[in-house]
Amino acid sequence: MGHPARNEQGTTSSLKRHSQSCEALKRYLRNHSSNSHSTLKTFFGAESIKGKGKLNITADIVRDEVLKFFISSNVPFLQVDNPHFQRLIEWISSANHFAPSISISRKTIRTDLSRQAQLAKDDLKSTLAMCDSKISLALDCWTSRNCFAFLGMFL
Repeated sequence: MGHPARNEQGTTSSLKRHSQSCEALKRYLRNHSSNSHSTLKTFFGAESIKGKGKLNITADIVRDEVLKFFISSNVPFLQVDNPHFQRLIEWISSANHFAPSISISRKTIRTDLSRQAQLAKDDLKSTLAMCDSKISLALDCWTSRNCFAFLGMFL
């Protein structure tokens, strides 16, 4: 069943228009914008690794960027075992003189994903707890080919 406010392309743009003009939302974002919260937007944004000066690449930054690549490109975690990928990670590790070499496997990628999901969940809880106005949620659920359930939402 389609949303009653969808446009001729079948998308619901009224929520987006509302969020752009809602003074209560703008006031909330001004008052509660903080870099201490980890959000998906900052996780996938380029600002997540940029500093004020020279970029210092750490093993954690490399692991986060690898996770972003796998998620955003929908690459199966099995590809971590590809010998060319492993060689690339070894080159990055040796070029940046990491004391312990970067160890990336399917298990570490999955652990990193679980950690980021928990951070996003905690951030959403704290954002919703601080909100003193009405909240509108747009939800979409789907199942991947390998039977993993996903839930996407937009505040």
